[in-house]
Amino acid sequence: MAGAPTHVLTINGGSSSVKFAVFACGADRAPVRVLGGALTGIGSAQAALTTDVDGRATTTALPGPSLTHADAAAHVLAWLAPRLDGTDQLMSFDDAWHRT
Repeated sequence: MAGAPTHVLTINGGSSSVKFAVFACGADRAPVRVLGGALTGIGSAQAALTTDVDGRATTTALPGPSLTHADAAAHVLAWLAPRLDGTDQLMSFDDAWHRT
């Protein structure tokens, strides 16, 4: 559809956290953050996923053994999927950026 917003996924992976955000962009407007969050505590038994949708932040403790970066990525993708109309949407971003 012409004029539909472009969606950009940004990911910032660090030694003990993964931060992410989705932005809606268009040729006629500046990027607008539509959702995002951070999974902190990678490598510890006190990991947590903090998310922000429309200015409402929620933090969820992730109990269990210490998380790996692969576990963190799986948690982030599982959280994103239902908010982006299912897993097919995850593969249709117009652009994605990663910073380590």
